[in-house]
Amino acid sequence: MREPVMAQKVGNRSGIGKGRSAVGQRPAKRGANESIGARLRSLLTYVPLALRIGVIAIIALIAFVGYRAAASASFFQVRTIETRGASRASGRVCDRR
Repeated sequence: MREPVMAQKVGNRSGIGKGRSAVGQRPAKRGANESIGARLRSLLTYVPLALRIGVIAIIALIAFVGYRAAASASFFQVRTIETRGASRASGRVCDRR
């Protein structure tokens, strides 16, 4: 009969907490005592991301409007269809292509 193998316990290798009690770190509390300036500074960290998203949206909108304007331009409208020659092609000749 085999003996049960006990898994080795691997400790914290970061070196933090050596010789201290095993109390975990807790995040700083964000209470109502934060000033308005601190809240605005934390919101300003998102401004570069918001600007990038806004610029991408504006470029996409300009591209879409430009495409629509170019597609409806008179340059791309069919004005006339010209036919030349007096003979007609048979259906068999047209189907070969």
